[in-house]
Amino acid sequence: MNFRLTKHLYYSLLLALPLFAATACGSDDPETPATAETPQTPATGGLTESAQAAAPHWTVQWQGTDERPAWQTPDMTAYECSMMGLVTLCPALMPTASADDMIAAFVGNECRGVCNLSLYKEDGAEKQECFGFLFLRGNTGDAAVSLKYYSARLKRVFTVNNCFEMIADGDFGFNEDLVPAFDEGGPYACADTIGVRLPETVPFTPGDGDELAVMCGSECRGTVASLADGLYRLKVYAHTPDEPLTLAYYSAAQGKVYRTTQPLTLKAARGTTLYLR
Repeated sequence: MNFRLTKHLYYSLLLALPLFAATACGSDDPETPATAETPQTPATGGLTESAQAAAPHWTVQWQGTDERPAWQTPDMTAYECSMMGLVTLCPALMPTASADDMIAAFVGNECRGVCNLSLYKEDGAEKQECFGFLFLRGNTGDAAVSLKYYSARLKRVFTVNNCFEMIADGDFGFNEDLVPAFDEGGPYACADTIGVRLPETVPFTPGDGDELAVMCGSECRGTVASLADGLYRLKVYAHTPDEPLTLAYYSAAQGKVYRTTQPLTLKAARGTTLYLR
């Protein structure tokens, strides 16, 4: 069954309930290219190389130590209005998603609605969809609503503050996906999508099984395995805009990892295209 059709069937069923919907907060699209392709390379420091027998499978470290929250659905009679919406999990957190995860809406420190994450995968699809049907209770004039996502596997709560205001009898996430940037509300304070190109002088030929990553020391801060139109696009995370980062490239054919030696920062990389050299 088509996923979009499935969502509309859910929508039709939910409209029979005395609950109504919400507005949206910002979306997250890791496939968005760099805003401008202005070639910019830090002062050339050359590449270092090291043997790597197997693919490194770099991943951003999201792991935390948060206990499972005791979020509870509030008493509907305590509030004057209700809202309803469909929240889709951002792609960065989909690989670790499970049915034990939760999404909740908050006004201040009060939980105004909570749901479990649903996982869905169409026949033949490479990736699964992860979403939650969220019901909110509130009052006219409430402060802005924040959304929280708890990952059971990562043991971490991700927060997106001030997503939207309480609006009675609305809906969101059905005709246009609502994808809060939960990945930007975790351990990293800064995030941006950057573009990286390989110059003609690299000592390898790109091929299947290769990986490109942005590193902070030995810690991965963003990675991508596919090359589109000669430009690698990847979302990068940092604790500060000036945190020093480097590029790393794994060549499966060479069995080596190549790293840049000149540090870069998200602040300097924004709106430019970087080169691996």
